[in-house]
Amino acid sequence: MSRLSQKIAVACLSSTLSFAALPAYAQTSDALDAQTFAALAHANQDAFLGHISVNLLLPAHQQFAQSSAALAQAWPQACVQSDFASLRQQWQQSMQAWAQVRWLTFGPLAAENRAWRVQFWPDKKDLVGRQTQAWLAVEPTPDAQAVYQASIALQGLPALEYLLFDPKAQGQKNLCALGQAISANLARVSQEMYQAWQAEEGLAYQVRQAAVGEGYFPSASAAISTLVRDMNLYLQLVSERKLGRALGEPQQRRPWQLEFWRSQTSLQAIKSSLDTLAGVWSGDYQALNLPQEVSTLLPETYQGYGLRQYVVDLGQAPLAQRIDQAWQQVQQSLAALTQDSAFAILKAEDAQGIQALETFIHQLTQLEGMINQELNPLLGVVIGFNAQDGD
Repeated sequence: MSRLSQKIAVACLSSTLSFAALPAYAQTSDALDAQTFAALAHANQDAFLGHISVNLLLPAHQQFAQSSAALAQAWPQACVQSDFASLRQQWQQSMQAWAQVRWLTFGPLAAENRAWRVQFWPDKKDLVGRQTQAWLAVEPTPDAQAVYQASIALQGLPALEYLLFDPKAQGQKNLCALGQAISANLARVSQEMYQAWQAEEGLAYQVRQAAVGEGYFPSASAAISTLVRDMNLYLQLVSERKLGRALGEPQQRRPWQLEFWRSQTSLQAIKSSLDTLAGVWSGDYQALNLPQEVSTLLPETYQGYGLRQYVVDLGQAPLAQRIDQAWQQVQQSLAALTQDSAFAILKAEDAQGIQALETFIHQLTQLEGMINQELNPLLGVVIGFNAQDGD
């Protein structure tokens, strides 16, 4: 058993009851006496935080680090064989793994500009394209350390996307050398993030420890509030920025404002993120295909305990059912789009495709509004400035 595993096991065994900082509903419940309700609420908070930290947040960062390392390792041989199709496929796997953690605003992702290093977006002036193209002409070709110290527009997935998908980069003499340097930098940044989560007293352990008021968060309620806030803000970001800004108005479409527009994978990235957030709500992470190395350390009753069950256990089953329905509508409207390219739809002014995009955005806005107006007050979540939108 690793030292992190031992720490998580101890945290599971040492969790004690705490009656502070309970959600608003818990403070006013007349169904149970205050002390009994506080005890139950604490146990439920511990279950949710244990499940999400061990079974989602830690392995999602591990998957991103592993997929980025695999991309870096694939470049030399693929260049020898001129097998850029396999590199594009591996790039997409890394991009989708990134989308599973991008919704967070705390921890190592938020430190040292790592989120921007991995994905420089929005990019209204196409700094990624202009700077990456300029670096293709630099002699000698910059190495990974030079990339790490360079403009953040050159450091991550969009720069690699430019090299792999933009016609202007194809056939350039230094494409392979620059691709290896940028992918090595991406692997380094993703590994730094994973190490910060999986260290002996790393963030996975500290999220678990929030249940006893220790570590990164002062309380379990503070940890849950942060996670729900980040989910809420990311739903807003998708509807207003990732799609809404590009959709614009008739005759004023801006497909180049989509993320990952060169690879035409913006909808796939959104799906990866929303599948993750749906898992946060339901507690079911199986569809995400994440590595599970320490999940057996959790009590059996913690497995599958999502935000939905926490809301039900607070006596709010009708609200949980309404959010279920809203999530189902979002996923159904997105499923109708995932085989299409948002970039192609907007560039061609495809009326049917635009209507499908508008339906999806509407359903997403409905879900975001329900969480903001009903779930957030229940849990004491305060929504402030959205630091994820890049403006």
